[in-house]
Amino acid sequence: MKKKHGALYFQKQSAAFHSMGPFDRMDSFDRMLSVRSNGEEVVDDEPEYLSFLVDCRGRFIPPLPNNYFGNCMLTVVTESTNGTLRGNNGLLSVAEIIGGAIRKTVDSDKSIMDGYTKSVLEFLKRRGGRMLIVGGSPRLDFYGIDYGWGRPIKYETVAGRDSMEVFFLSKSRKYRGGIEIGVLMSKVLIDAFAAVFDRGVIEAKESLWSKM
Repeated sequence: MKKKHGALYFQKQSAAFHSMGPFDRMDSFDRMLSVRSNGEEVVDDEPEYLSFLVDCRGRFIPPLPNNYFGNCMLTVVTESTNGTLRGNNGLLSVAEIIGGAIRKTVDSDKSIMDGYTKSVLEFLKRRGGRMLIVGGSPRLDFYGIDYGWGRPIKYETVAGRDSMEVFFLSKSRKYRGGIEIGVLMSKVLIDAFAAVFDRGVIEAKESLWSKM
């Protein structure tokens, strides 16, 4: 009975994961692997945070005009635990948390400005903790930009703090529908992350994609 219950739970979680967009999936995958690649000894109930931006232009009342060229981004901070992310269902668990946080932000009845103030305060309150920051979007096509010098060969994001863990997502230069991930970590963590990433891709294919 316990085994059957676990299988049903996995199917439910897996369906929720596959219903998400590319950004949500990559956020989940990146956060799980960044925790697993960190060699520090951390207790299971240690909070782990993930910060990313959500596009809220569709929440304006009245709606924004079609020719609006600006943006309206809210910072979302999700919380899980180290033990959860290291567990066998870490990917599915964090995907569910991220999906819930996005829906809560986008579907909120509060005004945009109320949400903006709260989102900044939430980020600042947790900034000193174990946090991964995710920027960019799979919709950003930097390789399609040409200012007269030709299109870029390689795009990278630079930040000035070695202690930060930052992932930046953009549209792939080579593959249609692909996502390019820029990773900012210390050299030691980068090497560990690369090894865990390769192994994680194989595990994810076996545990999720084969269930479809």
